[in-house]
Amino acid sequence: MFKAGGETEKGGNQYEFNIVTLYYAKSLCDEVLYVQSESYDAVLEQGLDIHVLTKDNEMHVIQAKSRDGLDDKWTVGKLKQYSVIKNACHHILNGSTFILVSPLSYSLLSDWCRQAKAFIILGKFK
Repeated sequence: MFKAGGETEKGGNQYEFNIVTLYYAKSLCDEVLYVQSESYDAVLEQGLDIHVLTKDNEMHVIQAKSRDGLDDKWTVGKLKQYSVIKNACHHILNGSTFILVSPLSYSLLSDWCRQAKAFIILGKFK
């Protein structure tokens, strides 16, 4: 099994770096006003990797998830286990747009979005 600091974590860091670089490029094209990676503010940092302020003054908080250890995919159960869904709710309730960036297939993400819209109580989301 891979350990913290191993190849899997480094691959995840590289994936996150690629996403940050994409948003820096968007800032050069005036699509976003600023990009902040790895905030030092504990409230803002809760469960995310990148803050982006759009030209429309909308705050986007971005969590980049490349893979789950040896698995090439994430499940809703794993996202709940690692508090990704809980943290997403925190940021959404505080007025930000939460974006999960992942190489997951579109159909899987679409299914999750449809399921999430049907549930009001976070604990019942499966």
